[in-house]
Amino acid sequence: MPWLNRTVLCLGLVSFLTDASSEMILPLLPYFLAVELGAGAFALGAVEGLARLSASVLQFVAGRSADRRKRYLPWVLWGYGISSLVRPLVAFTLAPWQVIAIRMGDRVGKGLRSSPRDAVLAASVPPSQRGRAFGFHRGMDHAGAVAGPLVALLLLALAWSHRQIFLLALLPGLLALLLLVVGLRGERAAEVKAARVAPAASGARKHPRWWLAIALVSLAHVSETFFIFKLGVEGDARLQAPLLWSSLHVVKMLGALAGGQWSDRRHPRLWLLVSWFGQGLMWALLAWTEERWLVWLAVLTFGLFLGGSEAPERVLISRIAPPSARGSAFGAYYLVQGVAALASNLVFGSLWDWGGAAAACTYAAVSALAAGAMWIGMRDLGKESE
Repeated sequence: MPWLNRTVLCLGLVSFLTDASSEMILPLLPYFLAVELGAGAFALGAVEGLARLSASVLQFVAGRSADRRKRYLPWVLWGYGISSLVRPLVAFTLAPWQVIAIRMGDRVGKGLRSSPRDAVLAASVPPSQRGRAFGFHRGMDHAGAVAGPLVALLLLALAWSHRQIFLLALLPGLLALLLLVVGLRGERAAEVKAARVAPAASGARKHPRWWLAIALVSLAHVSETFFIFKLGVEGDARLQAPLLWSSLHVVKMLGALAGGQWSDRRHPRLWLLVSWFGQGLMWALLAWTEERWLVWLAVLTFGLFLGGSEAPERVLISRIAPPSARGSAFGAYYLVQGVAALASNLVFGSLWDWGGAAAACTYAAVSALAAGAMWIGMRDLGKESE
């Protein structure tokens, strides 16, 4: 597997450990907010929406700055470091606003690292193998999101408190930092070489419908912690939450690997069309069912479609941007997603508090189906930019 080089493997393992740390916390947040801190669905939407927005703004700034200076690895290292150290502080929170502040700090780290990291990945393999590289990275990310909740579930069964579990999340984060420092020491393939810096918005100007479609489908990408609210926060649902979270990321991992393979063998456009329509249909099912087994089925099928869209989206970003502006292009991609996610999480949480799960999930279904409809007949995004 020539695409599985040192850079791709190291970043994949780092992502696994980082997500294991993060996902020891996230599946427990709905219960923690609702029961221990007395917050509702709107507060959860605010937590995740503001966290996503803070990350997306920095993803744009970091991507553009990395392109200008032709230095990518320092952004990656600082980004992972900040997240790993800030995240466990949620163990000490006493009010919802403190959870929001810590989640935003965690996402600051994500904002610093994501765009430069994706530019590094795109530069480390030939264009014909980028789908597999991105698919592997996203798959490792989701594998960590499988391991983290299972560890949390085991510790809950052993009568650990939420706050104790949150503190333990520091350990895999520190291991990720160590691996990053050792594994990519002196790695020059990570630095994208270009003679000049292209404008950050070049891809956006050339393909406005693509960016609008991304914004529309991002309106359906609310925090997956709402799936936990759909299960409930009482009784056995508390123990089911980490299991559902892990299962969700198992299917997202499978979808990411399959989507990456497909993107290298065929144009990713068809895969995205299927994925976006599939997400909309699963939101529609979630809107109108209260049966727990159907909730599980819809959530897991949604995860398969969502995971399947991740590598093709990134392949298309790397295709429409020249090498000297890939960090900026990935930054613009994350910025569009983040602005839409803030609006979506706030609207979704408000609709949930006002009209219940049916109103909120119907909104998400309409957004994803609208994105799929826009994608039908969209012109091919073209060949590799030089």
